[in-house]
Amino acid sequence: PSIAFAVNIKLEISELVNGEIRKNCKVCSNIKEFIKYFPNFVNIELNKKIKLNIFKEIGELNIPLRINNYLALISKNISKNFKDEEFEIVKLKLFDYVLNKLYDKIYPSSPGIDDSLISYTCLKLSWVEPRHLIKDTKNNNYDIFIDEIKRLFIQLEKEKSPRKKYLVMKDILLTIQKICAFNGENGEGVDFNLSILSYIFIKVCPNKIDSDLKYVNLFVDDKKENEVKTLFGTACEFIKTINSQKLLGI
Repeated sequence: PSIAFAVNIKLEISELVNGEIRKNCKVCSNIKEFIKYFPNFVNIELNKKIKLNIFKEIGELNIPLRINNYLALISKNISKNFKDEEFEIVKLKLFDYVLNKLYDKIYPSSPGIDDSLISYTCLKLSWVEPRHLIKDTKNNNYDIFIDEIKRLFIQLEKEKSPRKKYLVMKDILLTIQKICAFNGENGEGVDFNLSILSYIFIKVCPNKIDSDLKYVNLFVDDKKENEVKTLFGTACEFIKTINSQKLLGI
């Protein structure tokens, strides 16, 4: 391709991922059409009404695979116009752009049953202190970072791209490490981090953490850093089945 064509494609894709679609851009128009007619492609209006098993249905319809296959095709068509490092950024931005636009079609508008159960349980356990969950801790300094953690959970709920939700989850775990460092604790071990994350859930009382996790699990395949999804998943299950009477006896 000519240099002018390559520059033009870069400009068009740049405008696309920043929220602007040029009418004369074939790639951009193609993506816009995909987003517009996506519900017809899967032959269902996923978010027409609140469904209890919406994420299960998304999985059964292979929606993540369909979206990823489409993005792979688009990426292949434009890859020759970018340097490798540029192309990797473009692929991520395209993924975020398309999932942002499809968010209202594939993400429930209201909390699910498990979301509500977690929120209710956290609210009911608002009396819990670090000593009730975090074994052998002598510190009560965890609440110093609660405002910072709450901001991250608000950001988690606002993000529409599953990749960006996943990155916020990573930031939450990094903040846990900061808490451990502040308290002079090594912060090592899954059980220890799980205890702190569960305590944070109770203090933050997230609205849709189970839905966010299921959404991330469907679309983000990060085998190298699976600890993030595993910890959040285990914390969700722990809160849903927690025995408050046992906590009181500790």
